[in-house]
Amino acid sequence: MEENDKKQIKTAIIIICFSIVLLLVNKVISYEGGHKGKLEKQMYYIGAVYYEEGLFNEYSNDLETLKSYEESGYTITLSEAIEAINHETDIFINHKTKEKCDMDSSLIEIRPKSPYGKKDYEVKTRLVCGY
Repeated sequence: MEENDKKQIKTAIIIICFSIVLLLVNKVISYEGGHKGKLEKQMYYIGAVYYEEGLFNEYSNDLETLKSYEESGYTITLSEAIEAINHETDIFINHKTKEKCDMDSSLIEIRPKSPYGKKDYEVKTRLVCGY
């Protein structure tokens, strides 16, 4: 083999190895973000159920209260929301540290939106789980 061919093979091997390392790093990052994303989706779901089955039913005849929550937001802890809708808590664990998420510091904010129907709202979450 010529010297030039050896350099090309060496360069190709280095590029392949570097690509594999980048793929592995990407996998690790997306796994961590993926787990946090799943927990945040569960929080969103809990907030949605809390609004549709609780808050909306309580204030559906009181548009002024719903309007006030549109401006200021209705904030509840994850712990309070889970208790109110009787949802499991076992899933809220940091997969890396195996510690439970902070249910009292994790917040769900609900903002009803005009025309203030059962599905007219926005949910924002703030998960405190060591991520």
